[in-house]
Amino acid sequence: MTRNKGLKYCPVCAVEDKINLGVHYWHRVHQIPDLLLCPQHQCYLILHVAKANDHGRSIYIDANEVNLTTDLIQQESNPRLIDLSEQMASILYGQPSFDINTIDYHKIVGKSVFQQGSNMNERGFVKSFMNFYDGSLEKLLPGISSNWIARIIKRPLHFFHPVRHLMMTRFLLQLQPKQPELPLFGEGPWQCINKASNHFGMKIITNISYHFDHKAGKQIAKLSCECGMVYTKSYLDGNKEFTRIIEWGPVWLNLLKRELALKKSYRNIAKTLGTDAKTISKYASKPTAVEEPSTSVNKKKITNRKKWETLLKKFKYHKVICSRKRNPALYIWLYRHDREWLLQINERNSLGHSTPELRLDWASLDKSVMDLIIKTVEKLKKENYKGRITKSLISKIICAQHHLLGKNVEKFPLSTRALNSNVESIDQYQHRKILETINELKSTNQLKGWKIMRKAGLGKNISEASKNLITKHLNYGT
Repeated sequence: MTRNKGLKYCPVCAVEDKINLGVHYWHRVHQIPDLLLCPQHQCYLILHVAKANDHGRSIYIDANEVNLTTDLIQQESNPRLIDLSEQMASILYGQPSFDINTIDYHKIVGKSVFQQGSNMNERGFVKSFMNFYDGSLEKLLPGISSNWIARIIKRPLHFFHPVRHLMMTRFLLQLQPKQPELPLFGEGPWQCINKASNHFGMKIITNISYHFDHKAGKQIAKLSCECGMVYTKSYLDGNKEFTRIIEWGPVWLNLLKRELALKKSYRNIAKTLGTDAKTISKYASKPTAVEEPSTSVNKKKITNRKKWETLLKKFKYHKVICSRKRNPALYIWLYRHDREWLLQINERNSLGHSTPELRLDWASLDKSVMDLIIKTVEKLKKENYKGRITKSLISKIICAQHHLLGKNVEKFPLSTRALNSNVESIDQYQHRKILETINELKSTNQLKGWKIMRKAGLGKNISEASKNLITKHLNYGT
């Protein structure tokens, strides 16, 4: 937001004030930063800049003592600038046209013609925005590039110029919502183009999906027939339809196999199947591609079953888990096409083959951990450890957190008992610190309550029992 370099006034308002009230005064609405026009008279505001040698840094400037120019009236006819001036004034009067906390520019743009799939047409959006204001941008935001136009859509709650929010709001209000894309290929069902099928040319296809190719700039339809053929349709140059085969399907491939067996020429076969000789030559070199679908699946089942059984035998423990990790694609295929067999063989290979549990001598381990706890506590006391002795501290020192603080804590009764008997509660810790401090201060004859608390490091969290202990030693000197 640009800071005003002086006081602004409307020449028409100045004349009217003098006639109606007999005096001039500064209008609050005219002092809005970046306001160019008077919201009431749609004329440009005039800036009065006080001279530095006439006034100090802060001084009251009386409008009646200033020579206000009232003969330079410049009207503005641009409806965009006029509308923005009125909206800026409405914010001052407490009637804003938008709430910054509820702004969702991206949602509005997403329903407009500028949203293409999951992406936004930023170039088209910026161009349309610039055309909407038609040269007013330089007047409102002089010297500022247009990079903010696309950024404010993605990050509206970042710090943007208030005028920019107003401009974007007014622009989005006139955006027309994007009309739903109507299919260019008519209403279904659609014709089957597979010459090898017995329903060639019949309208039986109902499975269709659409997507927009942004690179080619056209809508593409994908059609799937029950005979197995999958193809796409699109339009080139507006009216010329273009078809591309994605999958020929088993029916087409089986007829190709039979035609090839009759030793027909590629040209004759291509004419029968509705393609060209190059395609026939391509598929003639792939005999495995023209097998019966049921036969192909059955053969693959047998092959994959053998692969899975062989894989299971490679592992001694956790056979199913390890085999699945080794070849996840094989497992997924069997799960989709041969689930019943897969579950049965997995169940047989998972019984009685679990990893033998590591046998631990819990009693011996418990005793060794207990000894470590006792030695650790003795060492801390011998070294006059200043902090509080806690379970987590001891467990961390002896590296036994997973035993003493984990799920196996019940298997360590001796260690748990030793731990509970050696840790300090908050009161015990505070009492120890108080007694140590009292012993230090006795020799200096400075035994005072606040000094004891300060030297012991006790503040607001001191307990009542600790306070009573300090009071007892101060009263009795023991």
